Amino acid sequence: QPQQLQQPPPVLRLEDALERLRRYNGGTPAPSGEAAQKAEEAEFEKLQQKEREEAERRCPSLRSIPRFYERRSRDADESNSLRPRVLRAAVTHLLHRKSTEELLDEEDLHAILALLKEHARERCLDASDVEVID
Repeated sequence: QPQQLQQPPPVLRLEDALERLRRYNGGTPAPSGEAAQKAEEAEFEKLQQKEREEAERRCPSLRSIPRFYERRSRDADESNSLRPRVLRAAVTHLLHRKSTEELLDEEDLHAILALLKEHARERCLDASDVEVID
């Protein structure tokens, strides 16, 4: 008996495929930004859990190694929370302080190096003196 070759299904054009999806999803409401983000995070957690289980299956000793990092739970009203505002103010203050600190220029550094060398030469000449550190 000769085997019958199965014909592949006809290839849809992109426009036809999009139209079929639109008709199929016609009655469903569009997800909100927050709902989409929650769904994305849930899927990501599932992927991480699968990867963790796979790694533990390959190397069982990973089960006994403690996990130190846990994501901080997001508050529903974090945008109104005091924490992000305090962090932003602290970073701004730190950057301002760092930018206004006085730095030594190359001339000052050369002067300091010359003084150090001069002091070291004087120390070599007075090698007979005993220095006591308190």
